[in-house]
Amino acid sequence: MLQDNGRRNLYEELRRYETWKPPHQVEPYSNHDEESGVKTSTKVTVDQYWHKVSQLMLDGEPEFPLLSKLCVAMLSIPYCNAESEQIILRLSLWLRTNSVLE
Repeated sequence: MLQDNGRRNLYEELRRYETWKPPHQVEPYSNHDEESGVKTSTKVTVDQYWHKVSQLMLDGEPEFPLLSKLCVAMLSIPYCNAESEQIILRLSLWLRTNSVLE
């Protein structure tokens, strides 16, 4: 849980991010060829985008450290628990069929 100061800092980062114009290397839906200066419309995944944002520096410090950490943490939450439920089910079935207690 963030303390009041951390929440305030996160809120300030969010406000800066809302008005921020990303440099070409961080645009979410395009790539920029440095040599030719040509943009191509290759999609960048959400995790790739936030990784790039986390790498941006402003005066030698990360530009959006709290916001990028929050987004990466949110992206690590499983969409659903189906995979873990399947593992538990398979383990349960295996234990039933290979039980030494029977």
